[in-house]
Amino acid sequence: MMSGQNVFPTVFDVVPMALADDDQFLRGLAWQARDANFTRYEHSFQDLSGKGDTRADRRHPIYLVYEKPGGNVLSRESLQAIKELEDDLISKPGYEDYCQLDITGNCVKPRSIIRFFDGSFVPISPVFNDPNFDNIARVLDTANNIPLLMGILHAHLGRDANIDSVTDVASSTITRSVIPFGLPLEGISDDDEMNANLTNYITSTYYSHLKRFFEDGYKGFSIYYFSEPIAVKAINDQVLKDLILVTGSFVFIFIFVWIQTQSLWIAGFSVIAITASFFGANLFYRYVLDFRLFGILHVLAIFIVLGIGADDVFVFMDTWRATAFEDYPGLEYRLSDTYRRASMTMLVTSLTTAAAFFVTGASPLLGTKTFGIFSGTLVIINYLDVIMFLPSVVVIHHNFWHDCTWCCCRPCRQHLSESSDALDRPVIKKNAIVRFFMGPYFKFVTHKICKWCIIAVFVAVLTVFTYFAATLETHKGPNQDLSRCHPTDHRCTGDTAWDNSFDLNPPPSQKALLEFCQRLRNISDEENRDLYIQRDVVTGELDVKCFIDNMNSFYENLGISMPLNEIKMRGLMGANPGVFDIAGPHDTFYRYFETGIGFWLTMGYTGMPNSDSGGFGDLIGEEIDNRDTSPIVTDTDVYGTRLKYAAIKVKTSLYDKHVSLKRGLEIIDAWEDFMQVEMAKMPPSVANAFQCTCDEYNLWHSFKIRKNLADSAKRSVAIGIAIALPLLVIATQNIITGVMATISIGLTTVCVIGSIPIAGWKYGVLESGNLSMTVGLVVDYVVHLAKAYHCSTKEDRLGRLQDTLESVGVSVISGAATTIGASVFMLFAKIVFFMQFGVFIFCAISFSMLFSLGLFTTMLGIMGPQGRTGSLVVIYHRLIGRKEMDVNCDQCEGKGFHGRGKAWVPPITGNPLNHPK
Repeated sequence: MMSGQNVFPTVFDVVPMALADDDQFLRGLAWQARDANFTRYEHSFQDLSGKGDTRADRRHPIYLVYEKPGGNVLSRESLQAIKELEDDLISKPGYEDYCQLDITGNCVKPRSIIRFFDGSFVPISPVFNDPNFDNIARVLDTANNIPLLMGILHAHLGRDANIDSVTDVASSTITRSVIPFGLPLEGISDDDEMNANLTNYITSTYYSHLKRFFEDGYKGFSIYYFSEPIAVKAINDQVLKDLILVTGSFVFIFIFVWIQTQSLWIAGFSVIAITASFFGANLFYRYVLDFRLFGILHVLAIFIVLGIGADDVFVFMDTWRATAFEDYPGLEYRLSDTYRRASMTMLVTSLTTAAAFFVTGASPLLGTKTFGIFSGTLVIINYLDVIMFLPSVVVIHHNFWHDCTWCCCRPCRQHLSESSDALDRPVIKKNAIVRFFMGPYFKFVTHKICKWCIIAVFVAVLTVFTYFAATLETHKGPNQDLSRCHPTDHRCTGDTAWDNSFDLNPPPSQKALLEFCQRLRNISDEENRDLYIQRDVVTGELDVKCFIDNMNSFYENLGISMPLNEIKMRGLMGANPGVFDIAGPHDTFYRYFETGIGFWLTMGYTGMPNSDSGGFGDLIGEEIDNRDTSPIVTDTDVYGTRLKYAAIKVKTSLYDKHVSLKRGLEIIDAWEDFMQVEMAKMPPSVANAFQCTCDEYNLWHSFKIRKNLADSAKRSVAIGIAIALPLLVIATQNIITGVMATISIGLTTVCVIGSIPIAGWKYGVLESGNLSMTVGLVVDYVVHLAKAYHCSTKEDRLGRLQDTLESVGVSVISGAATTIGASVFMLFAKIVFFMQFGVFIFCAISFSMLFSLGLFTTMLGIMGPQGRTGSLVVIYHRLIGRKEMDVNCDQCEGKGFHGRGKAWVPPITGNPLNHPK
């Protein structure tokens, strides 16, 4: 039935956290997908390698870092060891089939400090031919004084590096290498297949090899490495290993439920029911709600349902045991009473828990949103599963195995029929935990001194965790149209909304762009304090890569000044009859600026690659113009294309881990203000430019995500508590009890939040997701106690509290023990994501148990409502005018009550003479 269906659309490599309506995200996505929505034209260049563009693009490089803390990686022995390691890696079988190729068709050498010694830079200076590393200081000092090589050298040295040929010193504690691979592969046209082939080669050839270097080191080095395919494989392998811990959680919960229920039958089917709810919830989530994302957060929900499901089982079984002390005409009456009590208690806890999770579903972050909706659905499905399935299991056990123990560990008891007289039945001894809560614990929390000591302790604990909760911090134009994308398809890039007014042919537009580039290069230090533009390590100038500046320099060398116009370009075209038709372009030809771009990038349409074509090729996009595009004389290229997009690249000195969230948002605003002011000066055809951090990481968007993570977590907690209050008031039918329970939940939440900075964590993806579900996790035990307090038949608060502890104390302890026990297994996970989740669950459930059994019960003993104080029923009666002494009436024409001792007289209607007096 599900053949061909993706029931579990798993996405484990990322946690989708994009803000789909954020300008910075849409701008970045528009840039990344800029070539996906139109046919981009690329100029022809000579193939010096004879292999076309085969493996010309660098993909999936392996980054190696060599470190000797307190040592020197630039000694002769160290450099020889680095060279040996590089040679070992590039000599692996198959490397020549996947390495990146240079313009001559040879494998590109690894980028490393070794290139300064092996003759790679001999064309610049003969000093760079030192294969035996005899003059290390001299070679590196020479490179440090050549502007072309200075930046390359510094990229391979640590901050503590010291290079001085006079004193013959060359030292650094760290350096690095880059092993490049290339795409596209020869003979394969499908991009996915090419990428898969390269990925498989890298992981199969280097994964275990590099892992051994990392674990054991290499000739005195500490080796660190990164490669995207290897990282993905390592993460997936470890995820599978860590998920095996789920088995431990299942086994623990099974054994615990077995012990508590004293029945292998009930324990087995309980775990089956809990597991089935996970798969049932996924089917509802996938096909009814039409969500197409099942991520790592969703997998973690299994730990939540294990605890909640076991808690529901304990509630039902404890209620079933409690009915054993009462007399019923038959088994069906006992089951009915058990079902009525337990199902209502479970319904209240399930609704409050699910509501807290559904609140998270309002998050704009896809990963958090889908997790909240899935978890809320899971709680509801688990509730339905337990109340529909468990009663049958319990009845079958009662009828066939109630009086026997598994494996006959003790003799079977004599079966007692349901009709046996209650006086003839043996006295059933209450559970030891029940006796503890009824006796010693009740006396402790109600003792005239101890109860105030308990309050004082919780106030002190709350004060400490409130302080830490207050210190919690976060980790340091045209848009993309996503309307055709499914809301949960995070890989969909949508369609680019192009600015069709963009045009650089008008001379004022060219002049304005040149001035804008000059403005960027000459920004004052005061302005740059907010923009963080990095200075070039060689020239000391602000690092601004502006294509029109290079284009201007090219034409100045030809004696042509910009801006380019029809007169200048017709003169250029006439002077190059070997390129352009002697007749020249037609009279209405318009694309002169684009013709100038093509002439510049191709070195006069010679097809010779150059630094500008390589440096700006990704920043300029052209397409065929049906009216103006024409072939050059040799028919190897075209001119008169249309410029679809162009970008200016500005390098900043920002790293998100080094910038606070507040400062990061200020920098974004500074750039937005800067662009708004500058674009106001531009001609209309270039006035719609926007700024963005357009790489895949998208730094600007990451700041927005961090802010949203913090805001959504706080919002979810606040809304969760706000929703819990009316649910608790309705469930307990008492305003005072509901408010007290909500206060306990709020204080528990504060302590859970405070535990995050104590653990050394800050707001992140997992932390925000955890906080969003805090209320859902901590609400259960308070609800059990509050509901039991309401259901007590006693009138005084102490009597009610004793009944409460007797009826649900063991359920709270059992539920908490199962969830805590399940989370303990996650503490041993290697993936930090899983380990943090385990710690969070452990803290949340521990605090919930402590505050519910400690603070909340003490508060009930001190100020719990007595009699009908705070009852919603009393308030309702007052609203309808019913007095306390009034009694129910079935024939009062809908009023439903009358005064005690007063007979109801039906009203006289029609002719009074027809009624007897």
